[in-house]
Amino acid sequence: MRQTKTVLRDPVFMVDFSVFKPEDELRINLNQCADSCWKWRHPDGECVSQDTHEFVKKVFEKSGIDNNGSYLPKNLHPQHTQDPHGGQDESFAEARLVMGGAVEDLLRKTGEAAALGGGVA
Repeated sequence: MRQTKTVLRDPVFMVDFSVFKPEDELRINLNQCADSCWKWRHPDGECVSQDTHEFVKKVFEKSGIDNNGSYLPKNLHPQHTQDPHGGQDESFAEARLVMGGAVEDLLRKTGEAAALGGGVA
């Protein structure tokens, strides 16, 4: 009797590709955003400097993003706040929004969302 060894490989899973797209209310016009940064204030109460404003405009211009093709979270979006701020809580909320949205879409496409009782967020 001949014995053979079976080599077990790690399982390979194929999943659908999913990209999260935020709500339209978070869409930003880059030129308007750059102009809005003039209203922003530093924690010390000072307005944004000319150098900072020029830097923001240069980043937007050289980013390669379409003028109307990007999104900002509410805590930074000039239409939703006059006092942009970012901290750990805001970062977690943004990560939850983006990653949770992509995972939920993926689960919905594969039919697994129903098995989990709805969503992940």
